[in-house]
Amino acid sequence: MHVQIFSRYSLKHNIGGYALLKFVKYFRTTRSSILRQNRQINHPVCVSMFSYYFACGSLFLFDRKVLRYFRKDGHNWRKKKDGKTVKEAHERLKAGSVDVLHCYYAHGEENESFQRRSYWMLEEDLMHIVLVHYLEVKVVTS
Repeated sequence: MHVQIFSRYSLKHNIGGYALLKFVKYFRTTRSSILRQNRQINHPVCVSMFSYYFACGSLFLFDRKVLRYFRKDGHNWRKKKDGKTVKEAHERLKAGSVDVLHCYYAHGEENESFQRRSYWMLEEDLMHIVLVHYLEVKVVTS
């Protein structure tokens, strides 16, 4: 089974792909301006610093200190056996041999190919910034 993400880039399902690499580079180069912007944002509605809509899905950036429950997004996600808790897979993505990112995956309840992927860096001063990627994946059997 092969997972194909609708994008003009060749994204690997388990690595996070081009958008994720750009995300890491973005934070490393603009760290101080992001932290300054976070202090100016007071209202939870304004917590999304940017949102982009691509052919491969939508990207949203949140501050977990301001919007603690960013996962409550109104979508129906697959639940655990208890029927209440969202079933999320968790991975740590590495750069070389060093853990760099937390990654959480959730699958849609009604639409199995709809996914939410949440990423945040393990670096102490950036752990509160979350990139959320909503996307539709197509499973291709070979």
